[in-house]
Amino acid sequence: MRRFLLPAALLFVSGCVSTGSERISSLEAKVQVLRLENENLKKEISLLKRELRSQESRISELSAQLNNLGEKSFFLESQNRKVRGELRKVYSSAIKENKRLESEISNLRSDLKGLKVEVREISQRVSQLEGCCGEMKKESEELKSKVNDLENRIKGVEERLKSLRIPSVKIEKVKPK
Repeated sequence: MRRFLLPAALLFVSGCVSTGSERISSLEAKVQVLRLENENLKKEISLLKRELRSQESRISELSAQLNNLGEKSFFLESQNRKVRGELRKVYSSAIKENKRLESEISNLRSDLKGLKVEVREISQRVSQLEGCCGEMKKESEELKSKVNDLENRIKGVEERLKSLRIPSVKIEKVKPK
């Protein structure tokens, strides 16, 4: 915007000047304005050059960062492919192991059902045997009692026989086997 104001001011000044000395003064004023404008432009160019160097430096930094990020990205993509491959293998083996375990669990459940039936049958058989055992104990006690009674009767008969003194009769003791 300054660029357009200075030339317009010069045109205005030059239009107003009518004589030679005024013309020289006018030209000197123009030169002065042009020098000021030149200095302003040099300052602006200097600022723009600094900004350019700063931007070029920033471009270099960003370019280096971009290269580093590209290398990291390549490395991470490579690692990602490896990990995905390993995950596929692990997943596949996990699925196989899961199926195997499910089959094993199913077999164990089946075995467990069979064992439960067996345990019930054995429990029933044990109960029956315990009942039989109790009955046999009673019978054994009764038989022992009978054997004792018979032994006592035999002793009584033997004593009577001894008292009768019949030598030809011999009585053997009967013992349960």
